[in-house]
Amino acid sequence: MGELQTRVVEFNKLPEKVRERFVESASGREWPMPILADRLALGTAAAGWGFALLCAVGGLGALLFWGFGKVWDGLQSAGFIALYALCLFLAVYSLLAILKRKRLVSSLPYPPGRYLLPMDFVDARTHALRVVPMAMLADFSGVHHHTNGAYTHTDLTFRFEDGSHETFTVRGKDQAELVLADLRQRQGEVSQAIQERNVEQLFMLDVFLEARLADTWEAEPPRFFEQTAGPQAKPVTGVLAHAALVALAAGVVLAAPIWYARNLASDAAMFAQLSSDAPEEMVQVYIDQGGRRAEEARNELLPRAALRDAKSKGSVTALRGVVTKYADHAVAGEARGEIKALFQKTVADFKAQAAGEPGMLAFMDKLFAQLEKTDSPTVQVRFGKPSATDLQKADDFLNNEIKGGVVPISGHFDDASSVPRESAIVQSLQEAFSTIFPADILKLEQGPRLDRDAGALQQPVIDIHYDVQPSGDTYTSEQTGKNFVGIKVKFAVSMRLPKDTDDLSFVLEVEPPERFTVGPSPLDRYGIDSYSGPDAGRVYHAMATNAFAQLDSKLRKVFFKNPTPPDPPLPGEKL
Repeated sequence: MGELQTRVVEFNKLPEKVRERFVESASGREWPMPILADRLALGTAAAGWGFALLCAVGGLGALLFWGFGKVWDGLQSAGFIALYALCLFLAVYSLLAILKRKRLVSSLPYPPGRYLLPMDFVDARTHALRVVPMAMLADFSGVHHHTNGAYTHTDLTFRFEDGSHETFTVRGKDQAELVLADLRQRQGEVSQAIQERNVEQLFMLDVFLEARLADTWEAEPPRFFEQTAGPQAKPVTGVLAHAALVALAAGVVLAAPIWYARNLASDAAMFAQLSSDAPEEMVQVYIDQGGRRAEEARNELLPRAALRDAKSKGSVTALRGVVTKYADHAVAGEARGEIKALFQKTVADFKAQAAGEPGMLAFMDKLFAQLEKTDSPTVQVRFGKPSATDLQKADDFLNNEIKGGVVPISGHFDDASSVPRESAIVQSLQEAFSTIFPADILKLEQGPRLDRDAGALQQPVIDIHYDVQPSGDTYTSEQTGKNFVGIKVKFAVSMRLPKDTDDLSFVLEVEPPERFTVGPSPLDRYGIDSYSGPDAGRVYHAMATNAFAQLDSKLRKVFFKNPTPPDPPLPGEKL
């Protein structure tokens, strides 16, 4: 019967009778019936590859429309080309696989598939058959599979001496047992027929017996005038024969153009969104992504968007930012016009609440013009502290004039004591002005001491000099019996502008009350610490703080006809 070996033979070259028998056997119409059959059905292929085709088309659609036209992520990087290629490959290959299966089924006279026959394993998935004699079976195994403890299927694996192996899946344990029993029975029948040299029995068990006995696996082709007889298998040729290569070529060739066209359309949709109400951030994102019209967006749309954003904020600072950033663009002039309008509105609001002193109003007009021109809202408030020598002379005089002497006032107006009070005044005035003026139009800021060389005037200032003098009144503590001299403070206020000789100057004098308590002050909330030193210091600290609190109220009255008073102090202890 010839040497045992794996054969790959053209179906059409087999003897006519052998071809006819194999077609009937594979179709299950004639013995030997297949013990196991794994047929390639068109419906199964259509369902499986159809699902893959839907997934590929869905993935391609997701790639096309993901972020499409969205300014934030509307443009895809070149790395997306690989994803397009993958989806295109899968889509084309799935479609060709369905068509190939249909062509294969129609071009073969037998159902394409794998068959386990009593004498041979036959791989008949194409027009060429791979035939492995069962006598070459080296090993067999059956494995039952379970999922979560429940049986699912059985894999039957056949390993042959040529190193190949074939696995069939059987659904159901009972069916698997029937298959194994059938296999054992057929193998027994084959062994018996060979031992008994029963040709008729071997014929019933071996579909290739005729070719095997005569060693005519490849018959002579018919002569040109003879008609081919018997069933014929037609090979799948053309595009379907090279489905993988065609699909790969489609992916490689079409991916980049589709990606480019998608980005082109998305870019157009993105640019259309940068309309008259797009914020600056959105326009900048489009530019940063490298949109095709980025230059146009940078030169025209971005400045316009920045101006719109600044106008919507109603902020002088934002408008000044536009002027600085786009100094060479027309929006700079428009932004300056908006700044002017904001100043005019703010000045009008101020005048509606301002005290009616003409000199003050005239000076404030010039101040606002200066602040608008210089693009700076800062007005420095600078203090000149009283002379320590003058305070010492006052102490010496009072000790000689008042029986029992007085607690000296010198030493209670040094920098450590004065600077916090001065800072509180600045903060309180800024709070009053901020009810009308935004901080980017007018902002009070504490400047250097006036006893230091500040150089030439560079910006608007409010200079406040103050002198501390005995008021002529004395106070005696009910608790300690000590005498304290009442102090009056004269504040000389001068508001000045750079390169302008017309100052706004006025004097405010603060007299001590007939009786006062040592306790909290309206200015304490601006960071003036409670005095923790000797009793004398606490008294003069209270006097000085009270004087500065009165200055705060008087300054508010200079500027506003109905000033908001500082918060009242909490009750304190009697002197």
